Amino acid sequence: PLCRAYICSVTGAYTSLLWPIPRWATAGLSYYRNLLAAGVRASSRTVNGTCHSGDVNFPAAAPDIFAATLSDIYGFTRSLSTTE
Repeated sequence: PLCRAYICSVTGAYTSLLWPIPRWATAGLSYYRNLLAAGVRASSRTVNGTCHSGDVNFPAAAPDIFAATLSDIYGFTRSLSTTE
């Protein structure tokens, strides 16, 4: 879908506002799948329920999400190391 209706998570009330779903939101997953299909070792991570870069821009509001992102970034950098 190009957009979805927004339902308030606090009150459960429906609002007629429509939030567009940007194409880049699924482009990364498609690219990841193409890499796997080509035999490239790859990993993918999405952070649903946050705004773009919300996992790193709001550490005080979502410390668990922030910590998980930092852990994944650290793990990725460690995977690039040729020495352990």
